Amino acid sequence: MATTSVPKEFIAIDVSGQSRPWYKDATGAFRPMPAKAGAIGMLAAGGNYIGGRQPRLLFSQARTPTQVSATGSDPLYVFSFDDVVENATSQTWRILAMPRSAGTGTAYAGKESSSEQTEDYTTAAITSNFPENVFYQQFTVDRAGGWTAVEDIEQGLSTFNGYKILDIAIEENPRSFMTNGTDQVIPTPTPGSGREIIETDPNTIQDVIHAVRSTNLGMAFWYSSTCVSGTWATPGSTDSSAIVTTSTSFVNILDQTVSARTATSPGITAIVQYCGRGEYGGGTALLDNDGASVRVKCRVFGASVSDDCEVKFIGSDHISGNEATATITAGGSGAWFDADDFIYLNSTVGGDDATTARNKIDIHFKMNSAGTAYVYALAGPINYF
Repeated sequence: MATTSVPKEFIAIDVSGQSRPWYKDATGAFRPMPAKAGAIGMLAAGGNYIGGRQPRLLFSQARTPTQVSATGSDPLYVFSFDDVVENATSQTWRILAMPRSAGTGTAYAGKESSSEQTEDYTTAAITSNFPENVFYQQFTVDRAGGWTAVEDIEQGLSTFNGYKILDIAIEENPRSFMTNGTDQVIPTPTPGSGREIIETDPNTIQDVIHAVRSTNLGMAFWYSSTCVSGTWATPGSTDSSAIVTTSTSFVNILDQTVSARTATSPGITAIVQYCGRGEYGGGTALLDNDGASVRVKCRVFGASVSDDCEVKFIGSDHISGNEATATITAGGSGAWFDADDFIYLNSTVGGDDATTARNKIDIHFKMNSAGTAYVYALAGPINYF
């Protein structure tokens, strides 16, 4: 198959010099521009840069240097993200770890229910760890959907035989080439004398740039508690970092004495400048908003005992009623649940805003009746498709 090169550098493109109908030669005479298709070629190259070299950070988590389990935790963390752009991109899972303080045999970390993992670690357990003992490992994970766009990917990181993680970061890998006919590629026209700029060229560029940019944006927020035993079957007792409530009225998950979103209430601040979307396709008032709105899908991984638990995500106050609710149904050992709507952030507001307009997502939860709910993980992919 033919491939299209993805340029290594991308600087703001100005095609005015290539798109003028006339140019002035050295004698001062105006002459017809011979190859206006060159402007389209420059735009296509810029679009392919955006499509091939826009790796996202999908998940990261740091923890104190304590041994989680001598046998391992399968999984240790859980997380979710969207991968709906057609350009298949592998991931690099980067791990900082320390020598284990418990466990025997071969220790390693890897993707849950997969053979993709770190190299084996066989050093015997030691009782003391120092900064110089920290080591780094990484491994590659193929895209979850292969060549197919996938929504709501659910993955986990597992550890085995005492592998002690300090930090993990999962990021996509940039592309050097994309395959025509398989990837989402902008065909690059060949400039030349007499080459016409046909209508499909700029239309194709617009469609693909929009598709790549609006389906491959990053995460607004994420969180995962630590699954000590490798199972969510006994929530709370095996998971010291789960967020637990018995309240039958909405309270903030970070401070359950707080019950309203204010400028200073605990929440997750999202930096979403330049992530706004214009009226492409139109028809959604919340997205129009002069092209400033950033749409976020909200998901929660949790379990509830005795009755259902409602988890409410509250966005910034630039629009009214900016909230969405997910319901954790009673029973089960833990699963992902989607909110009933999107929340909308404002791309014109900076991260240093100190008012209620700040792009701060407050999360409240409550039991519908007497019982206990456990929130293990949260995910908020920016979503435009």
